[in-house]
Amino acid sequence: VKPRIKAAVANPKVAAVAENVNKVNAFPASLKAENGDKAPATLDDVIAIGKFPASTFEDVDGKPLTYDATKGEVSSRQPVPKTVAAPSAPKIVTPEPQLVTLPNGVQLILNPNSSAPTVSIVAMGTGGTRLENENELGISNVAAQLLTRGTQKRTEEQIAQLVDDLGGELSGFSGNNAWGVESSWLAGDWKRGLNLVAESVLQPIFPAPELSKVKTQTLDALGSQDDDPMTSASLLLRKTFYGKHPYGRNPLGTEAAVKSLTREQLVGYWRRSLQPKNTVIAVSGRFDSVQMERSARALFGSFAGTGSAIKAPGEVTPPPSFTRVEKNKPGIAQAVLWYGFPSVNVKNEDRFPLDVLDAALSGAGLPGGRLHERLRNDQLVYVVHAYDSPSVDGGMFVIYAATGKENRTKVRTIIEEEINKVRQADITPEELERAKSMMIAAHAIDLQTNDAQARDLASDALFGLGIQQSSEYAAKINAVTLADVRRVANQYLKMENAALAVVQPQ
Repeated sequence: VKPRIKAAVANPKVAAVAENVNKVNAFPASLKAENGDKAPATLDDVIAIGKFPASTFEDVDGKPLTYDATKGEVSSRQPVPKTVAAPSAPKIVTPEPQLVTLPNGVQLILNPNSSAPTVSIVAMGTGGTRLENENELGISNVAAQLLTRGTQKRTEEQIAQLVDDLGGELSGFSGNNAWGVESSWLAGDWKRGLNLVAESVLQPIFPAPELSKVKTQTLDALGSQDDDPMTSASLLLRKTFYGKHPYGRNPLGTEAAVKSLTREQLVGYWRRSLQPKNTVIAVSGRFDSVQMERSARALFGSFAGTGSAIKAPGEVTPPPSFTRVEKNKPGIAQAVLWYGFPSVNVKNEDRFPLDVLDAALSGAGLPGGRLHERLRNDQLVYVVHAYDSPSVDGGMFVIYAATGKENRTKVRTIIEEEINKVRQADITPEELERAKSMMIAAHAIDLQTNDAQARDLASDALFGLGIQQSSEYAAKINAVTLADVRRVANQYLKMENAALAVVQPQ
């Protein structure tokens, strides 16, 4: 459920709508971490960093952190003079987050953080693609975009003008398992920002003119998805691997379903989706906790669900045997391969050794590991990466690569060879320590901002992981052994239960 890796969506038309869809673990996203000629900290520094809560990583001596994922090293974004030693650990400047349950069951998370003069507020609830019915595919995405486009108090134009006047940000999003509204404000404007979030969540009107605009944008995005081989292959893998489970659907829906959506359907969907016991409000930034709790109680503490909660589907059923599907496309130069293996649900502790396995195979944040060394260094692929995507009903461990048409068979052979190697023998102790350090560093970097911390806290609470999940991440990763990595490789990376989606030149 972490937004650690963002979708590789190259087509701008697709990205315009898909960005909202992917904010809650819809697709992968590494490839955006920073790298370069930064002065690294030592390996001991990286491990030391992992012993602190993620909320303390906003800066070190006033400078944001970055890291070299190929080495698993953390550094300041500004070069550290050779005569000055890098700090061994960041300064703890924030208290631990607090969880308050409001009278109606809404969970309120307060994460005061004085390192930046901003406040990020995220409202999140269970929903998304997972809870759509077959007659309303794509409704969660459309509804989420419309939450901030008209309320009982303000028109879309009035909302946009107020957000602009405040210098803030406000948007809705939807993913596999959740809907959400996220926002960011200057510290002095958080009360007005909180009011706008409450209006968006509790009083949306789904105005017909805005619905028409969102439907047009979504249809344009659907029409453009097939133009990008990466997006096309990832969607083909979802459909093949997850089968009839809702995770197998396109998060944007289908052309027919989106065209047929009505305002009445959206109102009914939102009544079913908005349930106080399945709603989390997370706040991170510079604010007074007493005042924030008082305001949040007044705004969110008394609403009740007005519709019957949507029934959840069952667990994911992996493919009974290896399944390969291909799509031949004219006019493309690359062949794209996406493997999917059965993985865990969000509460399964195996997700920690799976993260380490991920880093050992393909790096963390930036490319690295065995797959990159064999494929990228030999110039056989444009990109190769792996990631584990645990989800509520069961997840998928993914390996994907883009290559030239002439190399696709060789690339597939090498990927499967490397999978067999990690199943048959332990990775080396050096690989284990490097992979751990990379994951800890990537996790810390991902949670530098108040926006990221609020999203992370909200999703952890919503899915029952607890608000200490991020602060415990490094300890969980450091506890992973060589035997753990080999065990999960054998348990989950089974070709007989895998799916392979290939999009290739015709």
